[in-house]
Amino acid sequence: MTSASKLFVVAFTFLALDMVAFAQSPREQLQQLTMQLQQMPSDNALRERIIKLGAEIKPTPAVPEEARRSFVEGVNIVKLAKDTGFQKLAIGSFTEALTIAPWWGDAYYNLAVAQELTGQLNDAERTLKWFLLSNPGESEAREAQDRIYGLSAKRKLAIAEAEAKQEQTDREMAAQARRFEGDWFRTVKNAIGEISSESISIRRDSYNAWHIYDIYEGRLAERRGVRESEVTGSELRFKEDGYMHGSLCSTDAVRGTVSANGRLLTLAYTLMPFSPDRSFKHCLPAENYSLSSFQSYQKLKP
Repeated sequence: MTSASKLFVVAFTFLALDMVAFAQSPREQLQQLTMQLQQMPSDNALRERIIKLGAEIKPTPAVPEEARRSFVEGVNIVKLAKDTGFQKLAIGSFTEALTIAPWWGDAYYNLAVAQELTGQLNDAERTLKWFLLSNPGESEAREAQDRIYGLSAKRKLAIAEAEAKQEQTDREMAAQARRFEGDWFRTVKNAIGEISSESISIRRDSYNAWHIYDIYEGRLAERRGVRESEVTGSELRFKEDGYMHGSLCSTDAVRGTVSANGRLLTLAYTLMPFSPDRSFKHCLPAENYSLSSFQSYQKLKP
């Protein structure tokens, strides 16, 4: 076959397809596009094309009984459900109806209502825009557009409430953190029975990282940096590497907590097992020891 003949065949093929499409009635096109959307339900461009085509067909395409059944189920669920969580059932029913009749404007409007009730504000706005494509009456279009404006207000309010909640959380966390910050002391006896005072200082640096210091003979010396720390309730939980306590030690990490209750603070450490590739002859295995240190301190007055 010559090149000219091939070009003629290709051109004829496209012309034939165009003629077939042209020969289809709008209702036949609607049916064909609906079948395509059922195979590709996330194709929003195809959905919009169907909605517009359905709005152009006069009289309006009939809604299959199966679609109407799902629609009525959804409407009743919206009315009867006392818990907004059950509105998801209505969303499922309206979605089923629109799978069968994706040009049906009323189903889009009611789907948007159910989506709004479940907090799916962005989805509800998109669905209302699909409803507007179905060319509703003037009053219905006005109501839908105003509802879209209302969704925008709800989103702004949700953002403001989330910011306020975060600010409250930050204030509470700061108040919890202040429980631990400061200087603490305890009374101890030395080897010959003399009474002395052991002190620690708990501080945060400019990067919000925690540090615990020993106060020894009036001098500050860092005892340990508190890494991977978090304040949980009345506890400051932290992790540190290579801490040793007497004949016990951990080559991996020590999990610790600082619990503050009023003016009393408890400092506790939990040793972790040895790392497989490291060991020290002077260390005893830590896996059998859940608590290596448990000390109570009182808050020094500022």
